[in-house]
Amino acid sequence: MLTRRPLVTLALASALLTACGGNNSGSSNNDTNNTVSATFVDNAVSGLQYLCSSTSEKQLTNSQGVLQCEKNDTVTFYVGSIELGKTVMTESTVFITPATLVGEDSNEDTDSVFNMAKFLIGLDSDQDTSNGISIAPESLIFVGEELNFDQSAEDFADSAATIMTQLTQNVEDGPFPLANDEDARDHIIIGLYLSHAGLYEGMVNYPTGNRKIALLVSREGGAYGTNRTLAGKYASSGISSRNRFDTVGRSNDIQVDGSTETPRLIKTSIVNGVLSGRSIAEDNDELAPVIAAMAPPPEEPEEFEGEEGPEEPVLDDGDDAILIEARRVVTFDSVFDQSVVDKFDDLLPLAIDFGDKGVFVIDRTSKRMSGFHYASYPGGTPHAADEDNELEGWDTNIGEIISARDNKIHLIAMSVNGYLVDMTMNMSGEQPVMNASWRHLYEGAKGTTSTYETEYEYDSRLK
Repeated sequence: MLTRRPLVTLALASALLTACGGNNSGSSNNDTNNTVSATFVDNAVSGLQYLCSSTSEKQLTNSQGVLQCEKNDTVTFYVGSIELGKTVMTESTVFITPATLVGEDSNEDTDSVFNMAKFLIGLDSDQDTSNGISIAPESLIFVGEELNFDQSAEDFADSAATIMTQLTQNVEDGPFPLANDEDARDHIIIGLYLSHAGLYEGMVNYPTGNRKIALLVSREGGAYGTNRTLAGKYASSGISSRNRFDTVGRSNDIQVDGSTETPRLIKTSIVNGVLSGRSIAEDNDELAPVIAAMAPPPEEPEEFEGEEGPEEPVLDDGDDAILIEARRVVTFDSVFDQSVVDKFDDLLPLAIDFGDKGVFVIDRTSKRMSGFHYASYPGGTPHAADEDNELEGWDTNIGEIISARDNKIHLIAMSVNGYLVDMTMNMSGEQPVMNASWRHLYEGAKGTTSTYETEYEYDSRLK
């Protein structure tokens, strides 16, 4: 039975999904005070000292890891007398990670990044990274030594041991050691993926015209979405389920015009919230396998084993090239409450009522749609108004968590045939209250709803 509840708050449908959820709102630029804000993630690091070049006093990142400086300030990060590194705060600065401080193309395998992650995790005052990293005031002291992060993990462990004791011996339950290698690697990967994750909207630039594209980049480096072909069809786009972006934000496997007879692969990178790329030449001998139809998923999918495909593919040039550029319009909270997610997942499959159009289903994903927390296929998406533009796999949809805290979950979901859904559910009362806004990317239809059905029965191969 569909459940109808009063609407509480809904963004205007015409402005759906133009800002992120929660406190993690990316660059908070203000023409009046000329300030920008960003979040330091490994995941969210609160209590971290930072100094903006336009000021003379150090400040602390807040409980969500957010810092604020004037636009184009150089910001330097510290733990007491230990300097971590610095970067420039621009309008496009949304997340700052240890890799940001180390430099371009650095990742979890870069010694400085890996060691900084071990250091920050080791400083966590409650030694529980599931709720973020919180640096206690007792750790913000002068230690009389410098700490070099640019050395092997073994050498760093030796040089950091005494400093870690000094910094954490006065913290409750301290002193703490450096984090172990496995925990640090897993943790920094989460932060690096998060720095590129979000909803991207933009254009595919074909040699003879431009068409819209929207991609959802997940917290685990997956990318999936939809683009309109030159012929006006609603095609799948993104990365196959066996591949993902690397943690630097690069992929040779982004596909446009999926489910058509002429899908194309794009060498893509994400830099400062802009996803851009150029088509890979079709005669490239080492071209990564093309997925003729990215949806439906295969019956026996391969396990994800990391990024595949050529490192330096031959690209199209001149008038033959297909270009894409999309800007991030939604970012995700750096930390979410897993208990809230679990509570929501117990309600699934969740059917969101689109009125006469049908229902949009939020469901748990499987390894067939790896990299995403939610997905449904088939029967989980309403038809578009113009069904003639729908291709194979049109009713595949995927979703990701924007935020989950205080018994509220905020999700974003997208279907291959062009629906974009922004949904919140408040589970603090006896009966969950849902509010959702939706729009069709190509047809202009839009609406709001508070009607839903839990444990919805439908035919899905993802079950």
